[in-house]
Amino acid sequence: MWDNEHLKRMMEMAEDQSKKVDLNMAVFNETFKGVIANAPSEQVGKLEKLQSSIKKATELAKQGKTLEAQQILNNLQNEC
Repeated sequence: MWDNEHLKRMMEMAEDQSKKVDLNMAVFNETFKGVIANAPSEQVGKLEKLQSSIKKATELAKQGKTLEAQQILNNLQNEC
């Protein structure tokens, strides 16, 4: 049986993990901005699409929509 204290701890852990994902995504996005800024002009569009798709997949996964997120990642893999 789940008691309130256990559920509270689980919620806190989930919030902590979500914050870590947000932090890691911020670092990723900043790094990717540098990659895009230094990329050859013919690559910029593809890199921006890649960044956007990864961001969308991450947001869907955080919302619990893992199948949709996985489909986006599979599509990216097929395009590469």
